[in-house]
Amino acid sequence: PMLCLLLAPAALAAPTGAALIYCDPVGYEGRYFREACEARGVLLVRLWSTPYAAMLSEDLEDAEERAAIQRGCAPAAGEEAAWAESALSGMAITGVLCGSDAGLATAERLQHA
Repeated sequence: PMLCLLLAPAALAAPTGAALIYCDPVGYEGRYFREACEARGVLLVRLWSTPYAAMLSEDLEDAEERAAIQRGCAPAAGEEAAWAESALSGMAITGVLCGSDAGLATAERLQHA
């Protein structure tokens, strides 16, 4: 899978109150990102892009599993700022990771939330 990292200049200092968004958190790298963020006091926010969530959900028969995936989806286009204010409680987004080709557009959109 492709992994893309978009960083704001502030990410290099890893300030307190920083958040790193991980769109489509697939693959073995997730554990390393979580550990690195925890060590630096950075919140790691995992979100699914709509295309990736649809792919994950298509074969699921359990409605609760499908609902859990949908609850973990990135905000819709145009709702990023409101989502960030609510979900991040004023934390600065210092970077956005993307674990799939399907989520790249969502990741790029979220870097400006």
